[in-house]
Amino acid sequence: WDFFNERTEEARQKVLAGKVSPIVYFMEKILADPMNLSMMAGIPIWTVKLHFKPWFFKRMSEKNQKKYAEAFNITVEQLKNVE
Repeated sequence: WDFFNERTEEARQKVLAGKVSPIVYFMEKILADPMNLSMMAGIPIWTVKLHFKPWFFKRMSEKNQKKYAEAFNITVEQLKNVE
């Protein structure tokens, strides 16, 4: 489990540094990959990969925010704020 915890922490640090969006962190936290996340959220994989970039994440629709939050079992506010 240490390996997965390290990957999750690395993703968190990248989010805090502004290199990736919070979606990457939450995806690592639930041990998913882009394909699994795409199926869980009902969002095309190419769109999921775009949302990994902070610029696209900030412009994401509320509809997609809700889909991700539901897939991660968190609120939309939690999705936007990685601590």
